[in-house]
Amino acid sequence: MNAFIDAAIELEKHGFDIKISGNFSKLTDEQIYKGKSFFTGFLEKTDYLKHIMKSEIIIAMTTRKFNLLFAPREALGYKKICLINDSNENKEFYSSLCQYSSHESGTIVSSVLKISENPPVFNESDHKNL
Repeated sequence: MNAFIDAAIELEKHGFDIKISGNFSKLTDEQIYKGKSFFTGFLEKTDYLKHIMKSEIIIAMTTRKFNLLFAPREALGYKKICLINDSNENKEFYSSLCQYSSHESGTIVSSVLKISENPPVFNESDHKNL
């Protein structure tokens, strides 16, 4: 989680409005303090949809092994650019639909900056199988 918090801090310095959602019960007090301005916890459906709709880039990351993320399907369904961790499972399932990064803070930041400077083209035909 530290890498995600560090990436959020750095991206905020670049002018991005960052929100981190999910279950934070396993975080240390230090992590909570460090990232408190970013954490939303779990959001109600309407708040979650508002958050997705106003977002330009959705970052869905996990450090868990052998994990296929579901969040990119939601992001892609709303025609949002999605940056996800570069696991084999994600790459096999999402192929060219998503952008990929390791879950290291520097790589996440450089990937987001690259995407924001040169956003990928959203191709309707690529999304039919979601």
